[in-house]
Amino acid sequence: MTLELRVLNSTRCPNLSQKSTVQRGEDQFEFSKGVIFYGEKLPVLCPQKKSGQVWAFLLIESPFLYSVGPEWKNKFSSIWTITYHRDSDYPCLYDKIKKRETPLTQIYLKIFERKTKNISWAVSN
Repeated sequence: MTLELRVLNSTRCPNLSQKSTVQRGEDQFEFSKGVIFYGEKLPVLCPQKKSGQVWAFLLIESPFLYSVGPEWKNKFSSIWTITYHRDSDYPCLYDKIKKRETPLTQIYLKIFERKTKNISWAVSN
C-alpha cells in the first residue's frame, strides 16, 4: 500500500497541537511519535515500542483475513482506528458510490421489474 506524504487535519484530532506529517519508511521509526502498521504487511517480529509512541493498526480488509500474533498483544493504541468503517477516526475507504453522470444505454428498469428478489453485492477478498 502506498502512503503519500500528507499533513494530518488537526480538526479531527482535538489533542493535536501542531500539524503532523505522515511519512513512509522504517528509517523514521526511531523518531516517530506515532506509527501506522499495515495489517497485510505486519512484520513477523514485533519491534520495540518507544516510550510515548502511539501505534495504530491500519486495515482496509476484514479482520477475519489477518490475524495478529501474541507478540503484538496490547501494542496498539486503542484511541485511533484506521479501517474501512465510516466511523473510524481515519476512514480508509476504497471508493464511494455516487450518482451516474452519463445515462445508461440499456433500460435496466425493465429487467429489474421481472426480478422477484433484490440483491446487491460488492466483494474484494
